[in-house]
Amino acid sequence: MQLKSLKLLNWSFSHMIIMRLKITVILTRNSQRCSLI
Repeated sequence: MQLKSLKLLNWSFSHMIIMRLKITVILTRNSQRCSLI
């Protein structure tokens, strides 16, 4: 039971990191596009 919750916690943590990376990439792309104009 504890192992399962630990895996779930690990998965949610990695998922959060991936989402944050995607958001960062999108934001940087948008700022680059704005600076180009």
